[in-house]
Formats: sequence, structure tokens, C-alpha cells
Amino acid sequence: MRKFTSLLMQPAFIFVPFVLTGLAVWFFLPADYLRLRAKEDFSFSGLLYFFLWYAVIILAAFLGKAIPLRFMSKNRKLKKSFNLPFYFIVSFLGFLGCASLLISLGGFSGILAAIAEQQVNQLKNALYENYNSGFLTFRYLTSVSATIAFYNLLSRRKKTLPLDILNILMLLIVALVSARILIFQAVIFSLFLRYAAEGQTGNFKPVRSAVIFAAVFATLVVFTYSRSAGTYKNQLNIENPILVTAVEFSRYIAMPVQVTVGVANIATTDQMEKLMNFQPMYLAPSFLHPKALKMDNSGGVGAQWYYSHIDVPGTLTTNSAFAAAVGYLGHFVFIGLPPIIFLFSAIFYLVARSGDLVLTLYAGVVLYAFFELWRTYYFSAGSFIFFNIIFAGYIAVQFLRGELVLVRKTASG
Repeated sequence: MRKFTSLLMQPAFIFVPFVLTGLAVWFFLPADYLRLRAKEDFSFSGLLYFFLWYAVIILAAFLGKAIPLRFMSKNRKLKKSFNLPFYFIVSFLGFLGCASLLISLGGFSGILAAIAEQQVNQLKNALYENYNSGFLTFRYLTSVSATIAFYNLLSRRKKTLPLDILNILMLLIVALVSARILIFQAVIFSLFLRYAAEGQTGNFKPVRSAVIFAAVFATLVVFTYSRSAGTYKNQLNIENPILVTAVEFSRYIAMPVQVTVGVANIATTDQMEKLMNFQPMYLAPSFLHPKALKMDNSGGVGAQWYYSHIDVPGTLTTNSAFAAAVGYLGHFVFIGLPPIIFLFSAIFYLVARSGDLVLTLYAGVVLYAFFELWRTYYFSAGSFIFFNIIFAGYIAVQFLRGELVLVRKTASG
């Protein structure tokens, strides 16, 4: 079990379970259950293209692991507690983001009313009608501050208990009305932290991880039912909370497969050249994107180029990192993507071995970006860039104080 966990907690493989689960759900569930008219058929050339995409990612991630390790010593012993100033800063910024969110939505009264009507999704729609980034951007940091809080609670640190509870509550509020994906972020961050902390002593406890997943599932059931129960009742006559969550989750993980299969088939034909909108800046940070690439503020991508060629619900927007990348770069994606995968894989192994808890958390953030590759290209997202800026600031301060050494050449001979 430990070897499997060690393999999974790496950039090259963190996304594989979701890809395989998505394939299984897409293959075995009937099309009408997934609200599709018909499933896409694999062509042989499309199948090869599909595997080539993931093979390139895995190879580049392995190279990102191999090269930095030649310039580093063995894993440093992990510190037992987080840097408090860093924790206070991200907690304060997260508080500003959560407070801005509540103000934008008219306070708790509006949220409670939406929950009572089982239409919390309407709050999210209202938020993005007149969206102004500013302090609202800081709400994404609640996944980082809540991860630290959760770690402190598991470590039974009473010193920061009030702040820990506040951070977890802020994450739940933001996830409920704005972005459930923050729950997944906090889970990936937390699991990697526990793996790093317990793994050094050979005491990693998979049972504890299973309990965490069970708690997360229960939370997602509550949040999904609060946000979408009305929709599923009206459209599919489904009222059971667990079934509502199961249906939404199955569509969520199966749709990237549906889209990826369809786009892989298109990519191996002459039709691709006519459909492709070549945008080499797609792989760059989103704030550098031209207007043709601008995402909407909800994290979606608006009308996708493949909607008229592949059967997929238009309400689902983050359907496949592969589809978006191929649509904007064509075959050049296999040239442009590997350097970015290599870079962040190298960063992951560099900071994961630092012995600093904050940087181990940063490794978890990078690992999450790899996890997202089954459905969306997160490396260019504004929130990911924002996370990198926050952690880069911490690295700079620690370097200036002489408290951090990331690269150390091993002695030869």
C-alpha cells in the first residue's frame, strides 16, 4: 500500500486514477444517464493520440524528477510546525476574500435563503454577473489556510486553535457558494502534507486518509445537494442527496473522457486544421492571454470550439485539458507542453525535499495542478499564479534570512 501511495503522490501519476475512473464510468454507464445523445467512438488513430498526450506528460514529469535530484541531497527532516507569520498572512488574506464574497452576496441572509430553496448555484451566477476581482481573488487562499488549519488540528496544536477553526469555516463558506473545487484542493494539499510528514517515519496511515475521504464525501453530498437539488429534481426527478451527488460526480468525471475521445478522433483528420484556432499564448499565465483566450470569471471557458462536433452539455465548461490545448495549439502542443510539465515537476521535487512545511505545502499545490490535467490546464490559471506568487515571496524572505537552502550539490568521490 505504501509503494502505491508513493507512486500516486508524484506529478507523473496523481491524475491517473481519475482518468481511469472516468474511462470506466464513461464506458459502462448508458449515454442517457450521462445526459448524452451518444458516446463518441474511439478510432485507432484517435486512441494512439489519446495515449500520446498522457505519455508525453508522464515522460516530461519523470525528467523533471531525475535532473533536479542530481543536485540535491537526501530529504531533509521535516519541521514539525508551520511558519506562524506565513500562516497569519494567508489567513488574513483569505479572510479578506471571504468577507468580500459575503458582502457581494448580501451577507449570510442571502446564502441561507438560497440554501433553503436548494438553489445555491444562483448565488454563484449572481456573483459573476458583476464580477470585480480585487479582494475576491483572495478567497482562493482559503484552501491553503484551511490546509494548515487541518494539519494543526490533526497535530493537536492548541496554540492556533481559534484561527484554525475560523479558516476551516471560511473554506466551507467559500466552497459552498463559489467554488467546491477548493474542497478538492484542500484534500490534495492535506493528503500530501500527511504523506510527507508520516512518510519520513514510515508511519503513513492509509486508514486515516480513508476517513478523510469519507468526511470529504459527506461534505460534498451536502454542498452538491444544496446547490443543485432543484435542478436534478426538475430535470431528472432525483431527490435523494447521495444519488444527486453520484449523478453529478459521474458526469463530472466522464465528460472529459467523452470530449477527449472526440477531439482525439478529430485531431487525426484534416478537419483539425479547419477547426483549430491557433493561440500559442494558451500555455502562458492567463493574465497574458489575448482577448480570444480570456476565460470567464467562474473558471469556465465559455463556448468551446468542439461543442458543434461532440455531444457534450454546454453547461459543463472544464471538460478536458487535452481538448483545449489541442484546439489552440494543434500538434504543437507536444512541443509547448513538455517544458512546462518539466519545470513544475522539477519545482515539486525541489521544494518537497526542503524540510520546510510551508514549502511542502507548496509542493502539494504544484501536485494539485498535475492532478487537474485530467480535466483542465490549471498551470495558467490566475489562482495558481497567485499561489506561486505567495510562496515565491515566502522563499525570497527565507533566503534573505539565511534559513532556507533548496539546492546542495552532493559530495563526489
